[in-house]
Amino acid sequence: MAPTSVYEEYAERVTEPVRKTYACPNVDTRYRLEPMNVNTPCPMRVPGVVSGLMSLEMAMDELAEALAMDPLELRLRNYAERDEDKDVPWSSKALRECL
Repeated sequence: MAPTSVYEEYAERVTEPVRKTYACPNVDTRYRLEPMNVNTPCPMRVPGVVSGLMSLEMAMDELAEALAMDPLELRLRNYAERDEDKDVPWSSKALRECL
């Protein structure tokens, strides 16, 4: 849950990378806003998608360790061939080459 002002909604996109970066058909993310008597929030240092991606990659490293698997192998095995959130092919993507 995140705060927002009572007069304007602002939601960080922290859950977006979780739904798109790796293939996983059973992902369910939720992001709730709580109206409060505060100014409308805004990005402080980076947009929320960066924080979400960092958290996802840290979780992937922890999962690889728990599975006694090479972290790169785990990422390649779960490579998303398409945008599963929208069920459309990627217009471009170079994550495999980057890995």
